[in-house]
Amino acid sequence: IRQATEIGATRIVPLLTERCVVKIDDPARRREKWQRAALEACKQCGRNWLPTVEPAQRLETFLSSGLDTAELRCVAALSPSAAPLARWWPGSAPPASSSVVTGPEGDFSPRELERLLEAVRYVGAQLQQSVPTAIVNRTLRDAIERRQPVSDRGHRLTFYYATQVRQAPPTFRLFVNRDELFSPQYTKYLADELRKAFGFEGCPIVIDPKPRPKTIDPVRRPRRRPFSEERAVRHAKPRTGPKRPGRPAAAGKKTRPAKRPGKRAR
Repeated sequence: IRQATEIGATRIVPLLTERCVVKIDDPARRREKWQRAALEACKQCGRNWLPTVEPAQRLETFLSSGLDTAELRCVAALSPSAAPLARWWPGSAPPASSSVVTGPEGDFSPRELERLLEAVRYVGAQLQQSVPTAIVNRTLRDAIERRQPVSDRGHRLTFYYATQVRQAPPTFRLFVNRDELFSPQYTKYLADELRKAFGFEGCPIVIDPKPRPKTIDPVRRPRRRPFSEERAVRHAKPRTGPKRPGRPAAAGKKTRPAKRPGKRAR
């Protein structure tokens, strides 16, 4: 427990296996002792997040309750067929979450190891399934109608469309009116509804909300005017240059005054 706390574990589940020699007479008292050990490890390594230590349980109970939704799940064993971790995770980016099952000093028994690998293979098969788009839209629309997200400004979530864009891990892209309404609690609620409907047991589900743009640029280009219209518009433009000076009156020549409006002479 001390080493798991120092490397950053957030949840520790002690397992009772066939080759485990530890006898627990008082489970509550033993759990308090483990929790104190985790607290002392946090103080020693300077960690400010105390992990949760679950009560000790049998391996069958742990597997029947369902594996966690970690992105990377490993079984640490002394089997000759075991491979280094770098072979199973060749990517450069580290996983968002991981889960490691470690056996006792004498390792897991062959039956327990086969049971663990069977559970991991089942989760791997769940990761590869693809859900039709029509069923995804129907499931998410019903879930959003049953429960709207909490908004301090009174905004209401409008769901337009959803589709599965990735399989491992299952990633669903939602087109909505406001993506800021997706809090971590509401995202977990939608992921649980998808897991309940499609059986993604032990699989992490990624919800990717995308807001629909308020203004959409037109795809069609503006129609070009005919040549005759362009020519007419070009010739109808007013002259913007300096005005030509008028002809000055000849010297000594009288100009006729302008006629005043009046009655017509008979």
